[in-house]
Amino acid sequence: MSFPLFESADGLELEKEIKAIQAREAAPSVRSRWPQKMWQMLFAFLLMGLLVLGILPLLRGPADGVGLVLLGYLLWRHGWSIWSAYRAGRFCNVVWPDVRRRADLMWQQGWRPQRLHVQITACFEAPEITRRAIFALVQQIREEGIPTTVYYGTASAYDEAILTGFFEDARADGDALDLQLVFIRLKQSGHYITMGKVLREIRRWGAEPDDLILFLDDDTILGPDALRKTLPLFVLDPELQLVGTGQEAICFGPKWVRDWLRLRFARRHQELCSQSLSGRFLPLSGRLRILRARRVLDEEFIRQQEQSLRFPKVASKHLRLSVSDSITWIHLLRSKGRMMFVPDVTVYSISLLRQLNLLELALHLRRWSGQTMQRAIQVLSLGPAVISGYIWWRVLDMRLAFLMTLLIPALLLVGEGLSGGFAMTWIAVGVTARFLTGLYTLGRDISGRSLLLHGLWLTPLIHICVSLLDWGHRAAEWLQDSDAVDSTDVKILPAQSRARDRKD
Repeated sequence: MSFPLFESADGLELEKEIKAIQAREAAPSVRSRWPQKMWQMLFAFLLMGLLVLGILPLLRGPADGVGLVLLGYLLWRHGWSIWSAYRAGRFCNVVWPDVRRRADLMWQQGWRPQRLHVQITACFEAPEITRRAIFALVQQIREEGIPTTVYYGTASAYDEAILTGFFEDARADGDALDLQLVFIRLKQSGHYITMGKVLREIRRWGAEPDDLILFLDDDTILGPDALRKTLPLFVLDPELQLVGTGQEAICFGPKWVRDWLRLRFARRHQELCSQSLSGRFLPLSGRLRILRARRVLDEEFIRQQEQSLRFPKVASKHLRLSVSDSITWIHLLRSKGRMMFVPDVTVYSISLLRQLNLLELALHLRRWSGQTMQRAIQVLSLGPAVISGYIWWRVLDMRLAFLMTLLIPALLLVGEGLSGGFAMTWIAVGVTARFLTGLYTLGRDISGRSLLLHGLWLTPLIHICVSLLDWGHRAAEWLQDSDAVDSTDVKILPAQSRARDRKD
């Protein structure tokens, strides 16, 4: 695909990065299946040998009780990783091909949603990104013949004029296109504010229960055939309520951040594939989410979204990705709504991280950490019969892992006091086991260097920083009252016309 862009350095670099990702996805794998399996088996045997030869001698001393606790934790955590990798492979190689075949057949037979509602928040990180995102969206709507209404949350008439111009350029061919553009005026931009208001507007405009609602950030570009491959899944399964897709990171900033994002997305892809076998998945900060209107247009859910406005203003720009994911997630779990991850669809998420200080960079990285743990107790209280056994145990595993990060330093100190060299030996064993498990589960997608540098020290450090930020933000919320209420001024414009101010 080729789209006109501003002739700036960022625009040309963005085009180059997208073409490189698409070429990598389209290129056939040069590795055969058997060598991959052999390497994975070798890594599994190395991990088993490490546990037997390195750990068992440590269990025959005065610190044997502490060692047994650490051994159980290692087996639990790395066993989960290997089991998740197996489930992900089963979903991609056994379950998904049949789903893809039936979905493609339904689309070829002419099925289209009665109407697609698209919510986008105008954050304007860069004109090139916003324009490219609009062109990709409009082109797929035109090619597939999908009746669409786009709801754009904006902060000023100036923003609306720019966006209207982008939409006019995108549909410059003049062909018949059932596309309506709706501007929703806000006092401040951000995903937190827009979702509740957009749902009210969609309901006010008479959305049908089986209409589809797509939530998209304006720094996210749709990959090839994203709509064609995702929308027909809802007609195949009448109980399907939420669809998520894969992501690729395009980062204009430090190389170590690009490597970390790639590792993060590879782990996310594998985790969501594994969880989709259970018909549910965790809210792992997706840039594109498609929901059936039936479950998200009720008053209770909309009010939950509006109540999420209580958050520190300093972080409003950087936290817009994940809050609604957790709220939507718990709402769908309570109603037993099915969810599905689409492994063969990719969206390109753009991050502009040049010339940021350490705090700003930490806030950006926090965007990718999700908010699963904030509602873990609510999810566990629902029970495995409601949310499926695997997902329930996965949430429990994440809660235990969080608690163990606080207990392990104390256990190492106790063991060191009972047996000299205990702490250093167990740290070496833990680091090596983590590295080998990463090679086994992600070795085909991520280099060993990235795993070593980012999986062993950067990711744990970011998780610690995220926890500190969360605690600080919750304390700030408790100490201050947030009375920011956005305007209800709504403008309805056809996509081919310029924005016009209306006065109530």
